Amino acid sequence: GKVFSVEDSAVCEKCFNARIPKCGKCNNGITSGQSLFALDKKWHPDCFVCTFCEKKLGGSFVQSNGFPYCSKCAPSSSISCAACNKPIVDRVVQAFDKNWHVDCFTCT
Repeated sequence: GKVFSVEDSAVCEKCFNARIPKCGKCNNGITSGQSLFALDKKWHPDCFVCTFCEKKLGGSFVQSNGFPYCSKCAPSSSISCAACNKPIVDRVVQAFDKNWHVDCFTCT
């Protein structure tokens, strides 16, 4: 496999990839160029988008349950899905004393 040089040491590809910070949305490595730091995560600038409408977010965003939103889409309540923990900003399924996104409420 490939060998990388990190701080004057030879590192295998697996260990090199483990050291690269991962994007908060796509989970791909952030290796060069610009990145953002928000919500305790690093992001590719093109990945830092509203969780609901996917509009690219600049310096202004609203945080709800650890996810970024534009001010237009920010949930007015903090209802989150029992399956994925993301806020529910549209239709909700209520079952077993929990709230679910329609697409997340599936047969196990």
